Amino acid sequence: CVCVCVSDTVTMSVLPLLSVVLVIAAAALSVSADTTCQIVNDYGCYKDTITPRTLPQKADNAASWTECAANCYNIGFTGTAGTENGEECWCSDSNGAHGPPADDPTDCNKPCPDDTSRNCGGLSRLNEFSFQCDSGHKFYSCNNSQCVEDPNGPWSDPNCGETCIPPPPPPSPPSPPSPPSCKITHSFGCFVEEVSPPTIPTSGGVAYSWEKCAANCNSIGYTGTAAIENGNQCRCTSSNGSVGKPAYSSDCSKSCRDDPSRNCGGKYRISEFSFSCNASNLYSCIDGQCIQSDNGFMPFSDCNSNCNATSHTTATTKMEHFDKPQQRVCTIEYDYGCYGVSNLHKQVGNANRWGDCAALCYSAGFRGTAGLRNHNKCWCSNNKQASGTKTDWSNCNFVCKDDPTRFCGGKFATSEFSFIC
Repeated sequence: CVCVCVSDTVTMSVLPLLSVVLVIAAAALSVSADTTCQIVNDYGCYKDTITPRTLPQKADNAASWTECAANCYNIGFTGTAGTENGEECWCSDSNGAHGPPADDPTDCNKPCPDDTSRNCGGLSRLNEFSFQCDSGHKFYSCNNSQCVEDPNGPWSDPNCGETCIPPPPPPSPPSPPSPPSCKITHSFGCFVEEVSPPTIPTSGGVAYSWEKCAANCNSIGYTGTAAIENGNQCRCTSSNGSVGKPAYSSDCSKSCRDDPSRNCGGKYRISEFSFSCNASNLYSCIDGQCIQSDNGFMPFSDCNSNCNATSHTTATTKMEHFDKPQQRVCTIEYDYGCYGVSNLHKQVGNANRWGDCAALCYSAGFRGTAGLRNHNKCWCSNNKQASGTKTDWSNCNFVCKDDPTRFCGGKFATSEFSFIC
């Protein structure tokens, strides 16, 4: 009776343990059953160097290459697998063949129990191969606020637990307003454009009509008299009324391209006029925002570029001989015009607009005149006056890359100007 009682006790205590073991085994089989693998590359037969192991991680024994691949995959390895001595399974996260090749490929001579078409290594010999597996389970992660499939993702929920919240859409850019509306109030006639100093010193860029020149002048803060020289060279002043010496009206013989009913000056001759512009369409850059203002002095296009980039009169320069980048706010004083032979002293670097060149000159120790030649070559002088021989405007025909309202010299000519920084 005692023996039977003990036997019953042992039997009763073992049954729950067997149940646990069976559950664990079933779970293990289900993981393996869900994983399907295929062999990608057969690297051949390699030596297992033992110390250290050629493939560093041992997995459960396997009776075929695909079973070994699944065993490696299920413990987190996705690189190279290898079978050894008929049943051992080894894994690595690194791709490609590992270790020294076997001296004789026939050293891998033990057939795989479940796939006799392949060998599963030999004594201290590995059949190595790469593989791809699919566990049958999909995982997800957040990428750019989208829940996307990701084998290494933390979510099994295709909605990523509703944690991927897209950012708010960017605000719509402001609609460009209509350009300033300018009208010509009085024509003063034809006048001489002096060489040094210029009759009207400030350039208003390129304009092919009086109204466009008026808008250009208004956009940079001038409300007095405007003028056009040589067909398209707009010039601005805050002075009211005519400026300079009168010339014969026939000297201003170049008709305006966009308004043939008017003439746009001639060689060293300017057609002068007064104007009035609608200020309600002008803007100011305030705290990085382009704000419409009765006191504004820029059209929207110029204001927008100034608010989002370095302004036409602000330049950040970084030269090899400077210790640190220098930021200068520079104002163009006088536009001296185009010079075929320039006597400016020194070239200090490249610049794509007049303000940048002025800042370069100032940072290099010059306080007088600057000039741009051949698109972007910046020259400097300490003399506060034009330097060289003035030539026709048409020789300074390279539009500045970063300021299309101005010219940056020509192939053999320099646009010269004075500045304050």
